[in-house]
Amino acid sequence: MREIEIHDYARQLLEAHGAQAIAEAARNAIDLEAKGEVELARTWRHIEDAMKLMRGPHHSSMGIMDADTLSGVGRKTAGQSPTSPASSAT
Repeated sequence: MREIEIHDYARQLLEAHGAQAIAEAARNAIDLEAKGEVELARTWRHIEDAMKLMRGPHHSSMGIMDADTLSGVGRKTAGQSPTSPASSAT
């Protein structure tokens, strides 16, 4: 599959099935790897990765926050603890 086809297919799956599509793509890849279908498995991994990029960095296909979100990494500003919300500018 070409890159554009992979991203188009990934977008369609994500729109139709939500985050569950990512888990399904991973299961497809695992099943194909077990059968020795390396190239097809690689395509499903690529589709899985494309969906993860589309979904964004702070979502999980299992509905659990990732470690960066929980620890507040990247959101700390001067005088704030990593878990305190950013203050609004007035």
